[in-house]
Amino acid sequence: MYKIFIDLEMNPIDKKYKEIDHYSNYIKPEYNETITRKIHLLTGINNETLKEAVHIKDGIHSFLSWCEDICGKSNKKL
Repeated sequence: MYKIFIDLEMNPIDKKYKEIDHYSNYIKPEYNETITRKIHLLTGINNETLKEAVHIKDGIHSFLSWCEDICGKSNKKL
């Protein structure tokens, strides 16, 4: 069984639990590139969704860049 995620999301909140931003990106699985019926039923993600997905290294880089932007812009809110 492979432990690979295909949907990376984050919703930072302020001290009053109000969402201040949102990040979402699909990651192309390196193994088992076809979404099974079971995974589709669990996540709602299908093979069409993953056509535009990014490689995991690109997804992590994008996510970390977003985190840096959020911390720089919203340091007082976080």
